Amino acid sequence: MGKIRLKDLNKALHQCGIGLDYDEINDTPCFEVYHAHAWDHGYDGFYGIKVYEDGSYEDGKTAGFHGTRRQFYKDMRETIDFLLEYFRFKDIQELIIAPCYRYSPFSSDDVEHNDIYEEIYAFLRKNNVRKNERSGIKTNIKDDIEPLEMIVEGAFRGVSELCLFAPAHKMLITPDHHFGFTFFTQQKSLEIEIITELLSGYLDLVLDLHS
Repeated sequence: MGKIRLKDLNKALHQCGIGLDYDEINDTPCFEVYHAHAWDHGYDGFYGIKVYEDGSYEDGKTAGFHGTRRQFYKDMRETIDFLLEYFRFKDIQELIIAPCYRYSPFSSDDVEHNDIYEEIYAFLRKNNVRKNERSGIKTNIKDDIEPLEMIVEGAFRGVSELCLFAPAHKMLITPDHHFGFTFFTQQKSLEIEIITELLSGYLDLVLDLHS
């Protein structure tokens, strides 16, 4: 593992044709793979206001899919297994973990009480990255997949804003709190062919072409 300076990270993203901020990322070709159980912020749920067409509303409705903690981790395992199969197919071994076009490693200061926050923060600190810093950390998933699993869980639970960048393959993957991965790449058509083939073995995962 090793720290990647923001300047070097942005240079690599630019060379891959991947946007450096929210404006530029909207112009980067992408597609999404998500689980049919569209969890929102994990098994704790996200309780907000459900608004109906007539303008009436109810408090405290859970957004997205809601189930047990066991179901959450079962669905997450299936989603991570798909991602790892994709990495094996592409022979992706090295990743840079960083916010990339996002502003911070964490979604907000309100998540500091969360156990996965503490785990990710310890990972950043071990690699000399501050919690408000946009530098990256190079990791080898062939040797250790725990950082990847940690980042995915943190995103699925609405805590982490960290992305997975494979510069050698010109691909940026962003997990999010709606239980999916967005793939940003200038090689969209080629990647969709690969993803479509792999998804035949994952009936609960859905492809959104963002076309």
